[in-house]
Amino acid sequence: MLVGLLYIVSGLWCAFMLEASAAFLGFGLHTPLAKAEFFSVYGGLQFGLGLAMLVMALRDETRRAGLLFGLIFSSSLLVFRLISYLRFGGSEVLFMMILLEGVIVALFIVACCRQSIAKAGSWLGG
Repeated sequence: MLVGLLYIVSGLWCAFMLEASAAFLGFGLHTPLAKAEFFSVYGGLQFGLGLAMLVMALRDETRRAGLLFGLIFSSSLLVFRLISYLRFGGSEVLFMMILLEGVIVALFIVACCRQSIAKAGSWLGG
């Protein structure tokens, strides 16, 4: 749930503090198309991902699938951030994003393991 909330907050920040969030990430929004795309992708996509993660976490029947989705999504981001760090050079912001994504992946791994243990316990009558 925490990761979903982080994505929602990040999406809202990108959507409603467009210039500040773009500058933080090193983007220059020089055209209406650039602003619209940043608003849609960084605002809308992050908000939608966060909302989906949150809704899936709140329902017993979708929690496991939501955890697996979050793990796959966040692991992919981590791998691509690491590759970009090596390929394009690093910055303090990128390094912090890699660390944050690593923590998120670790949290998803722990949550997936706990979910699997709980499910195994229910199969064993525990």
